[in-house]
Amino acid sequence: MTRYRSLSGGLSYVLPLLAFALIGSTVASAQGIDAMTHPIQNVTATSNTTSEEGAGPENTVNGSGLNADGAHSTKITDMWLGEPGDEPMYIQFEFDAVYELSEMHVWNYNVMFELMLGLGVKDATVEYSEDGSDWTVLSGVRFAQATASADYTANTIVPLGGISAKYVRLTGLDNWGLVEAVGLSEVRFYPISTVASIRNISATSNAISEEDAGPENTVNGSGLNANGAHSTRATDMWLGEPGDEPVYIQYEFDKVYELQAMWVWNYNAKFEFLLGLGVRVATIEYSENGVDWTVLDEVQFAQAPAEADYAANTIVPLAGVSAKYVRLADLDNWGLVEAVGLSEVKFFAEKGPASPVPSYTLLLDSFEAYNDEDMRLYLTWIDGYGSADNGSVVGHLAAPFAEREIVHTGLQSMPLFYDNSRPASYSEAYKDLEAEHQDWRVDDANALTLYFHGSIEKDHNIETDRLYVVVEDDRDGVAMVYHPDPEALLSGDWQEWTISFDEFGDVDLRHVERLTLGVGDSSNPQRGGNSIVYIDDIGLTSGASQVGRGR
Repeated sequence: MTRYRSLSGGLSYVLPLLAFALIGSTVASAQGIDAMTHPIQNVTATSNTTSEEGAGPENTVNGSGLNADGAHSTKITDMWLGEPGDEPMYIQFEFDAVYELSEMHVWNYNVMFELMLGLGVKDATVEYSEDGSDWTVLSGVRFAQATASADYTANTIVPLGGISAKYVRLTGLDNWGLVEAVGLSEVRFYPISTVASIRNISATSNAISEEDAGPENTVNGSGLNANGAHSTRATDMWLGEPGDEPVYIQYEFDKVYELQAMWVWNYNAKFEFLLGLGVRVATIEYSENGVDWTVLDEVQFAQAPAEADYAANTIVPLAGVSAKYVRLADLDNWGLVEAVGLSEVKFFAEKGPASPVPSYTLLLDSFEAYNDEDMRLYLTWIDGYGSADNGSVVGHLAAPFAEREIVHTGLQSMPLFYDNSRPASYSEAYKDLEAEHQDWRVDDANALTLYFHGSIEKDHNIETDRLYVVVEDDRDGVAMVYHPDPEALLSGDWQEWTISFDEFGDVDLRHVERLTLGVGDSSNPQRGGNSIVYIDDIGLTSGASQVGRGR
């Protein structure tokens, strides 16, 4: 395995959705949904530099030079280039309201000879403000140089940590070359999302489908790549032939949601323009109980382009209807044959509130402080990457390394991948505690509490893959505690685990030096499965509502 760890109106209105909208950042999510957000629109850019006509700062926010895949051109008039005056150079961005910002994505200056000229921004200080008068310095940032090619995509992502701002300013601009001019191609800001895609959807239909082309293909992500582009493979889509009744396809969620939108990738086989098998018109119905149905509207869907880089091109607003079931009925296609199909369908809902956080006596790790530069997760939580014995990997293999979709509270959690199926038959990661976190006999603390989220999608052996915690003091005292439920990691929900201090035996809790989280049994390694567990909000509490069991 190669580890890559570097940061490089009414319902009758059916709107086309650009592929670039699918490259948005992701942030905290509630149970059953994955967060999604689009870049902020209506951004104004100004600068104290002097620019040639057609190369002003407005080019950094107007999408000029960007194609549907988020790749930028090498045309000078698609970018901003500024020459300094008497003051240090800056570029300032103003939004239409105050937003809680998640990330800033940057396309640096990208003319054909940029690697020789070095006009793109190299270093800058990020400042922000709610009123344009009182400014706060967030951090200094180094920007990656552009590639000087027409397929250049954003290669600098700056985490903004949920700051509240109407203005963001990049000051003290320095470039990669020797001349003083400095430039950027595009800058996009992503707010913390209040809308998220629903997970765990089942799809059924009354149509007849060939094997590997059933309705489940519209909700399982088959054929979608990381940028939300769909393949042209028939086995990645659904195609149904009618029986005695009009064809429908029905979606069931894990609970009732307030639905905001439905995104549709239509049937996208190679000869779709000739065959016209994709849905052209459908009636949308919804229900909370699967028995009583309400007709929402009749909708026309855009035809797919029959290309492998096809992004969703129909978005249907759902106006916040409460539903556990949605049905597309009376399906009609774009062609003459009766069969009808779809590639993928995603539903978006308002996110619910985050799970409540216990009142910690001492917070050990909330995972909010980690970034993709000098504070990466795996530099603090030491895993088994490269080890023949320890099958754990902390963090995603590429930035962002922390998890930003499946989160208990805040913006991040820690993904802990475990693989006990190889000769490495246990998986664990440890953190050496700072001095201020080593004395656990503080105030009325009497338990260790953490939150974890398992996975139902990967291989897991309930006999051998047990979640455990190890606590070590500075006098060789060690205690290992296993979660009492051997099936706990099979749950796709956040769970609290509170362990009484009594379970840590003779460990000196005034001098705790190391905390380890693991899956398996390091004292008696046995072959198991491989999957992922997410960890969040570790701290000391004064209650033990779910006491762990030592072994």
